[in-house]
Amino acid sequence: MMVADCSEGYRASLHSGRKDRKEREALNAIAQASASLKNAIKAVGVAQRFATIAYEEYHELLFDPDTAKLAHIDRLKKHSNTKERRTIEVLTREMDVCRAAFDIALASARQNPDELLLAGSNSKTTVVSYAHDMSLMWSGPKISTTPGSNFSVLCSLLFECVSGKADESLAGAINRYARSRQRLKLDEEEREYQEEQALSDNFDDLKNTIERGYEVVAECECLLALPDLGLVLN
Repeated sequence: MMVADCSEGYRASLHSGRKDRKEREALNAIAQASASLKNAIKAVGVAQRFATIAYEEYHELLFDPDTAKLAHIDRLKKHSNTKERRTIEVLTREMDVCRAAFDIALASARQNPDELLLAGSNSKTTVVSYAHDMSLMWSGPKISTTPGSNFSVLCSLLFECVSGKADESLAGAINRYARSRQRLKLDEEEREYQEEQALSDNFDDLKNTIERGYEVVAECECLLALPDLGLVLN
């Protein structure tokens, strides 16, 4: 299963752009979406008195279960509450919530770009990351940058499985991955997992819930400390 997943990741990386460039593009897209929504909210606020009646009529026509006639609208009205969505004021409020969500996503991604879940174009590093993950899951060789190490052999074998290319050097990819955020994160998660297993008891689920709660609080405190985070909702 892991080899098959690695094969898919490897093939996807062959047609992918550079990860750092994709991260910059993603951050710019989120920022642009937030700015566009902010401008749109202002524009709607200025012009809404000229379209309030028309908006309410069209909204009722499209979303009210008693008036919607088209078959494809039936799918929309199931997820719509006419009483809550019929005014432009409610629409702009929802747009502002969406804008704030983009601001939070942007701030979080700037703090930790891995949250964007973007794959890069370095196919060899992709294979090395899978080899590391497999080693952690099944007690395989520890990551090592030494040429000819057991981990290096594992990476070469895995690369041959997914690419069909034998005797390919992955030394550079192993060195890059060994210094990456992804490697450090996986090692930390594995360390925490081993500690939890050693102290396992009947309250594991509750402890995990509490621990995750503390993590969320810490993440929120970091976000709230950022001076440029626009979270003010009208």
